[in-house]
Amino acid sequence: MNSMGVFSLKVFGLDQVKSFSAGSLLMYESVDKLLDVSGLLRSSGLKVRGVDLADIVKSLGCGVLDGKRSIRAIDLDVKGSGKADYVNNKLNVADKRVLYRAVELLGSTGHNLYETLTQVFQKKMGIEIVQADFDYSSSYFEGVTVSLAKHGYSRDHRPDKKQVKLGLVQVNDEKFARTYFLESGEKTDLTQFAKDFPKARKHLPKGTLVVIDRGISVPKNLALIAKEHRYLAGLKKGKEIKAKIRALKQDTGKLVDLKGGYKFFAEKNIANQTFYFYSEQLFQQHQAKRKKKFQQRYEKALKTKNKDKKKVTKTSLQKTVIYTQVNIQNRLLPKKREELEQDFLSHDGCYDGWFVLETNDEKMTAEQALKHYKDKDAVEKVICTLKQDCKLRPFNVRKDACIKGSLFISMLASLVLGVFYFTQKQHLGKMSTRTLIEKMKTLTLDLIYNTTGQIIEQVFKNVTALFTKLFPQLQT
Repeated sequence: MNSMGVFSLKVFGLDQVKSFSAGSLLMYESVDKLLDVSGLLRSSGLKVRGVDLADIVKSLGCGVLDGKRSIRAIDLDVKGSGKADYVNNKLNVADKRVLYRAVELLGSTGHNLYETLTQVFQKKMGIEIVQADFDYSSSYFEGVTVSLAKHGYSRDHRPDKKQVKLGLVQVNDEKFARTYFLESGEKTDLTQFAKDFPKARKHLPKGTLVVIDRGISVPKNLALIAKEHRYLAGLKKGKEIKAKIRALKQDTGKLVDLKGGYKFFAEKNIANQTFYFYSEQLFQQHQAKRKKKFQQRYEKALKTKNKDKKKVTKTSLQKTVIYTQVNIQNRLLPKKREELEQDFLSHDGCYDGWFVLETNDEKMTAEQALKHYKDKDAVEKVICTLKQDCKLRPFNVRKDACIKGSLFISMLASLVLGVFYFTQKQHLGKMSTRTLIEKMKTLTLDLIYNTTGQIIEQVFKNVTALFTKLFPQLQT
């Protein structure tokens, strides 16, 4: 594999110029130098039809970061833009099935490789792990499905599609996952967490604060965490919690003010403590969602639907088929629209703006609990980055091994992005990962070839002050 070095020669007898976005390649090489991704892949000795797996993975990972949504698109980009001349010139003549075969091959090795890379990162950076956030998402399929694909609760709002379930463990405020889990789509968060957490435990020192949401926090799972770690969990509003909230609304003097417009009430027992939080701003957000839902249902209720109904009766000698016309009408209650809306907003709405957190850390304050739970938003951003920027959805593969390999490529792209952000945060500040990706696309490299097809000059274009800080080789 050639390094993305910079050199310039005087040009004579030009034949052609190829140009491509080089930002993702520079990011990959920077992270590769730290984690030795290529070295780990080469040590396995795996090749696909003579092409080193390390170079194929680099092409796939950078292709994903460049916004390519399929292996076919990555193959065309690598061959047409000149990227193959830097990564591995054998890719110029290789059939695209080489990329497909590599993805399938990664299905059995990708997850272990990913965990090895994050462990290398932990060892080299020496980061103190304070908080670990767990979350689950899903990704659906287009076209032919595979055995892992099952119908289940779809986070992508595609209940018509079969899907797989993805679990992530994210540490502190890092912009990548430390490990991930893949299961069939019909699994619930409750059952999946009980299976995944024992595997994830090896990544977490004892005493780590594990933060989970309401979909996971049942007593069995909380007890599983509490054996070696602290936990902070959002609780569902069951009967007991709703009764407590109603009582607090009647006696607001028990609520204590916090910064940011929050109020809370703390309740302690032998094993844990529970915080009841209220936010007026959150109340307004919940009410706005209810108003939107009311509008949808109100418009639907104004419409009339007709459908044919077939009734079949049978005797010992024959069966009789009777077709009847059934008129089905959704009629509004005899109230004004404003009254209907108010009833809808107030129905079970006395709990809007309230949320409840529980922890087994007796020393944790309400302010700390609120901050830690807000920090859990980081893992949700990782999921968003995976789906929108690392092309995790939808899957367009036909085998279980290809699903796992495709997921690894998306996870690797996310890891490259997150580790690069971590190591360069002094230059990037509060820039979002999406903005970083878009900026990287503007950095281009021109390859100038002579008449015999040899590269005789390389010219980076659109080099800004930020790029020279991020990539020292551009300063020459």
